[in-house]
Amino acid sequence: RIRTVLCDGAIKIDMHRVRLVAPGKWMLCASFVLPKSVAYAKDKELLLS
Repeated sequence: RIRTVLCDGAIKIDMHRVRLVAPGKWMLCASFVLPKSVAYAKDKELLLS
């Protein structure tokens, strides 16, 4: 899902479990480097890409 929202399938994402919030439901932490194309894009550009 993160790659889809950022429109970049090549980013490396590290994920780990934080805690159990309900039976069978984990809170997760995702760490990644934000691509420059996303960091410096205007809102309109993100919506159109």
